[in-house]
Amino acid sequence: MINLQGEKAKTRYLAQTIRASLVFERQMEQRGVKLLDSQARMAAQIYRTTGSQDEVMVAVERGSVKWEDLIQKQHLRVGEYFGGKMLRDMKHGMDLPLELKDIDRWRLIMRNFIQVHAAKQVVNIQNTTKGLIRRAIRAAADSGLGNYGIAKEIYGKISGIGKLTAKVRCRLIARTESHTAANHSTNVAAKIVPFHMLKDWISAEDERTRPSHFNLGAAAPIEMDERFAADRCDLEYPGDPTALVEEIANCRCTVNYITDATPKKAIILMPEAISTLFE
Repeated sequence: MINLQGEKAKTRYLAQTIRASLVFERQMEQRGVKLLDSQARMAAQIYRTTGSQDEVMVAVERGSVKWEDLIQKQHLRVGEYFGGKMLRDMKHGMDLPLELKDIDRWRLIMRNFIQVHAAKQVVNIQNTTKGLIRRAIRAAADSGLGNYGIAKEIYGKISGIGKLTAKVRCRLIARTESHTAANHSTNVAAKIVPFHMLKDWISAEDERTRPSHFNLGAAAPIEMDERFAADRCDLEYPGDPTALVEEIANCRCTVNYITDATPKKAIILMPEAISTLFE
């Protein structure tokens, strides 16, 4: 959002952002649960028939392509939606002379980021799954279980990490990825404009908000090339994937971008599609 004035406007915008993000999160969560269940069944079947941990790991690794595709598509959908809103605000709300080449540049930066980011996230997700399988095999073998019993334990471990079920695990992944995609896309949109811009952290004011994020929401805006100083590390924007997971997991914060240019009106509504940007 550009040039939000007052706490009520910020609170309203944050609530709209959270509601819109939830739609994307649920879609990714459902796809992620199906993917994890598929990996769990495959791993259990392979161990039941071969008794080979190595073959199970090879099979799990084949799922990397599907996870990478899921994350990339999520970032493209969310980024187009929220970044598109930012560009529409600047085009129609501020009469900025944005051209198609600016949108192309924005998309290029986005896609380059998505490719690198997705590859890193897949490694983290797969390493967690492999670690669960190793622990399941070790614990089941120590208990004297045969291949069938060990295969059952493998399926159970991937489908549920203690109290962290596959659904809850995928919900966390979906929420974090959607949040990163939304804030990265608007951050890039703010950077491509040819005039001075500040960024102002907006935090949710409830008991779920990290104290340091609440403090960032009360602090003065900073320059685009500066970073927000949270407790454990600095962030370029909420959900910054270069930050520690403790600062981005389940975060709901967003950013208000401020410029000296005077907008004709405040645009709050989400765009229906990126194709409406230059209508």
